[in-house]
Amino acid sequence: MKENLWKLIIYMALIGMLAFGYLYLREMGIQKNSLDFYENLREAAQQKQEETPSGVSSSVPEESEGTERRNVNFDQLSEINSDIIGWIWAPDLPIDYPVVQGTDNSFYMNHMFNKEENPSGSIFLSYDNSSDFSDDVSSIYGHHIKNNSMFTSLTGYKDPGFYREHPVLYLETKDHSYEIRLFAGYLLSGKGNPFPINFKNGEDRQEFIYECIGKSTFTSETTPGEDDRIVILCTCTYEFEDARYAVAGYLVER
Repeated sequence: MKENLWKLIIYMALIGMLAFGYLYLREMGIQKNSLDFYENLREAAQQKQEETPSGVSSSVPEESEGTERRNVNFDQLSEINSDIIGWIWAPDLPIDYPVVQGTDNSFYMNHMFNKEENPSGSIFLSYDNSSDFSDDVSSIYGHHIKNNSMFTSLTGYKDPGFYREHPVLYLETKDHSYEIRLFAGYLLSGKGNPFPINFKNGEDRQEFIYECIGKSTFTSETTPGEDDRIVILCTCTYEFEDARYAVAGYLVER
């Protein structure tokens, strides 16, 4: 009797190990699919511009002082997905992705840029924002992934030293190139709609900015001016249920 019980226990343990191994390998394969896809997309988006024949106008922007501008061929990318509205990147962070905007905030949570289903999803602008980033506050979302892809590295801003090393991100659109100068990063609940879109007046605007700065995990020496457009970058974090970490910056055209 005891021998049969031990055999059953060993059998169940083996089944459990096999199931865990299968799920682990499946998850790794899904994440690798996303990594490979976006890496190939980056190369394709820039290669098409570099191969522009002589005598034909190219959309490669000139170098600016400091960090070079990213060469992004929006015409090429829009042939893959017309929902593209921008490209967000940082030269020394693993953030280097197209920004899309759907008709809701659900689809791109689990669909990549080519609209293939994948838990890594896409980086996307909230559906209720203006696609040209003309609102007072534009909210961009991305997943927190174990392999440090998508918006995972945003949680690094919980460390003040991380901000000192990475105070600026970059946003490219078809017609403009921007710095996103960061001024605050803070924890919040993901329930409801935590970010405004347009302020009623200047007092509301200042109240929101001061609230962000007051909760910030790092101290910035820069703050938005009265006409600067604010961009919120938001991802999941795990301090409490539905926890989010948001990094706030403002746009400066390059």
